[in-house]
Amino acid sequence: MKKMVFCLYLMVMVFSIFILSNAAFAANWVYVYSSAGPTYIYVDADSVIKSDKGITFWSKTVLGSPSKVIQTELDKWEVKLTNPWQYRRMEEYDYDNNNKQTDHFIYHNEFETSSNFVGGKSVNLDREISAALPFAKEGKDDGSVPKL
Repeated sequence: MKKMVFCLYLMVMVFSIFILSNAAFAANWVYVYSSAGPTYIYVDADSVIKSDKGITFWSKTVLGSPSKVIQTELDKWEVKLTNPWQYRRMEEYDYDNNNKQTDHFIYHNEFETSSNFVGGKSVNLDREISAALPFAKEGKDDGSVPKL
């Protein structure tokens, strides 16, 4: 009987680890700013991980008003807290107006600074980093993608 209970317990634990490791985690999207278009930018306060090298975090860009979303983009950023900050985009997930994933990109970019960052995010990304920093906590990135 003990053997059967132990095997059942072990199966449940293995199944739980497998499911949780691949699941998207709940997000705590904090509004950062909006710009023309309209475009709304958020950072996930729960995903900001601090290490000895800097921070990683997720940002969300909503194209269109929240009631008429055209597209949503999730971006994972890695930031070296040097002066000036150096950062690179690591991943991108694109979603349509029905929150259906349309694309996924993994980047292998070199680190850039705000003065030479390509892709139109230089000055605005500084605002996202500033918004993310107060939420930074020690830990390891588990690879989870936050929910929209």
